[in-house]
Amino acid sequence: MPLTRRVLLVSPNSELREQLARWLKKAGLRTLCSVTVGGALQKLARAPVGLLLCEAELPDGNFRDLLRHVNRSGAAVPVVVLSPSDDCEPYLSAMRDGAFDYLAYPSPHNEMERVVHNALTEASRRHTLALADADSGAAISG
Repeated sequence: MPLTRRVLLVSPNSELREQLARWLKKAGLRTLCSVTVGGALQKLARAPVGLLLCEAELPDGNFRDLLRHVNRSGAAVPVVVLSPSDDCEPYLSAMRDGAFDYLAYPSPHNEMERVVHNALTEASRRHTLALADADSGAAISG
């Protein structure tokens, strides 16, 4: 199965969602949007994504809830945490919890482009490793 170029964007901030969705579309990526953890989990159950952009705080939880779900599911999906704060403590906390990266907004487009590119490159690497592991497991059992 090829790696998807679909991004799940989770934010209660409608202006941020619309701005990022437009930018992602221009970058050739398909975007799914959600406002809550619950909505994001429903979308993840229906469609695989290659990247999860998630605001740090959500109406029904936070990025850690989604990060736990991604890790438990075994999905090789990088999670980038978005926050209006450029304080280093939330950044360090997100990274300790296993996020791929942290992006304070508003941020310049070149910074967003760098983070999204790096995350999708990492998703591709993880996907390739997962396929190789599956192939080697099939060869051993077959």
